[in-house]
Amino acid sequence: MTIPPPQSSGPRSARPSRKGRHSDRGAGLSLGVTQLIQTSDLPAGINALASADGKTIMVRSGLDKATRRAAIRQVLAQTHRFPGLVLWPVLIDARLRRLVYEFGEWIAAAGQHLGGVVSGSPVVAVVATVTVAGAAGIGISTVVTQPPGPAPGSVLWHQQHPVHAPPLPVQPLSWLGVYEPSSPASYSGVEQFGRTAGREPNLALYYSGWYESFRSQFAQDAYDHGAYPVVQMNPEKVTLQSIVAGKSDTYLENFADAVADFGHQVVIGFAHEPDASWYKWGDGYVSPSVWVAAWQHVVNVFRKQGADNVTWLWTMNVLGSSTVPVADYWPGDSYVTWIGIDGYYMHLSDTYASVFGSTISAIQGFAAGEPILISETAIGPPGTEPSQIENMYAGIRTYGNLGLIWFDENKPDEPYALEGDPGAIKVFRQMTAIWRLQQGQ
Repeated sequence: MTIPPPQSSGPRSARPSRKGRHSDRGAGLSLGVTQLIQTSDLPAGINALASADGKTIMVRSGLDKATRRAAIRQVLAQTHRFPGLVLWPVLIDARLRRLVYEFGEWIAAAGQHLGGVVSGSPVVAVVATVTVAGAAGIGISTVVTQPPGPAPGSVLWHQQHPVHAPPLPVQPLSWLGVYEPSSPASYSGVEQFGRTAGREPNLALYYSGWYESFRSQFAQDAYDHGAYPVVQMNPEKVTLQSIVAGKSDTYLENFADAVADFGHQVVIGFAHEPDASWYKWGDGYVSPSVWVAAWQHVVNVFRKQGADNVTWLWTMNVLGSSTVPVADYWPGDSYVTWIGIDGYYMHLSDTYASVFGSTISAIQGFAAGEPILISETAIGPPGTEPSQIENMYAGIRTYGNLGLIWFDENKPDEPYALEGDPGAIKVFRQMTAIWRLQQGQ
């Protein structure tokens, strides 16, 4: 969320406060996995089982981290790939269930046989078994034949088996993202924006309150549409001092495990816009040194859990009369992957240089060469101006920035949604078409 700083054409006091714009992003909105249960009551040979509605996954307790992640990843893939088998098991007749069961047993036997003759790497066999009508859903059994070597889940094992998620590209004009008010409960808003903008977004943003779980289903939906999830973790219910003291470590470890289980890149920001005063983790509430320590602690917990598939997005608000120097919040190069800047065109006279230029220059003074993403932006009020959309795209190209994430929501005095403005839509589609041509897409 960004509360844009005042520009030269109007005082801040003339605009209503935008404090807490994302505070209504409640928990429990996800239509995907909402609960992960560890149990010893699963049938023999079944390591993970999805519920009929796809919202709960039961995992065999006592598994090492590597086997547990593999089982969860496989059951998520199966529930997404074959929703008919998951959501409507009562429609599967006995012959189909028997066929799937026998095929699964054959795969398991083949995996065990190969494990006896192949050395140098583990052999994984996945067995999908369909339960009786009316029961839970699809189970995934992972049979692993492990050759001699480090114990799965150990530090040395993670060094030899990192999460296979290559870094995201950092070419200028690479990324078009969007925030939709329906996210992360549904991916439909992101899809609609893609149709409106003439280009499917490759970043999908949502805001996550503290103690909310990682939205694995939204992340998978994004990945299936060629996009990566962007998660802004907001420490709304805790203090940064308690995070530094390790009191949220269990929550962070579980979140990191879920991100690692996803297996693809996830862009994560934490306690965004601290250089302004509208959040309890920002200026006037917490010292920059405590904020930096909290950021570093969160990153360290994720790395300790083996969640190496995170692009860390350090997100500041654009400089203005109500902000403090962003350099005070810099946690160090080793703790940041991308730099995010949140800012909006608020006046007809605004340009990319007047909104973002001074902030970019300040950041380049202590983090030269770091990739910069406009991590939250839109145009308006007094309305979405087509000429300013063209100026925004030109500015991103001129400054060599990664791209932008559009805040696509209308609220009182904040008409930021692209939909409903034919002139703006036309220019936006023209700009995305030019952008795609420049990227060779």
